[in-house]
Amino acid sequence: MSGGHFDYKQYSLEHMAEEIQTIIENNDSTEKNQYGDRIGSGFTPQTIQEMHKAAAFLRIAYIFAQRVDWLVSGDDGEDTFHRRLHKDLSDLCAINPSAHAIMSAASQTESTNSVVIEALAHSLIGSKKPS
Repeated sequence: MSGGHFDYKQYSLEHMAEEIQTIIENNDSTEKNQYGDRIGSGFTPQTIQEMHKAAAFLRIAYIFAQRVDWLVSGDDGEDTFHRRLHKDLSDLCAINPSAHAIMSAASQTESTNSVVIEALAHSLIGSKKPS
């Protein structure tokens, strides 16, 4: 069946992450588009750093949504769900430093949902990890 529980809306998350990555890559460009507007946005390094985090959060959300979609659609059992979730997140963290930092912060806390969410929120805003 290959998913479908969420009407494949999880792909919108990945698409947004890709769009943000394109904005980051073009940030310093002085080229003009067809309307004569500068392609690059000229955002500060601090803003670009936060945009990297935004793209990472979207990719993490996509992975979770995709794995849950396949689980509840009957494509994966629970064991496969956990194995694929771990592999997908590990693969992302191996190539994306922002995702690695986010997932590391979450894994160093207790495994309750509220603590993980708090750790992710603190990671996003750059605060210290909750004690």
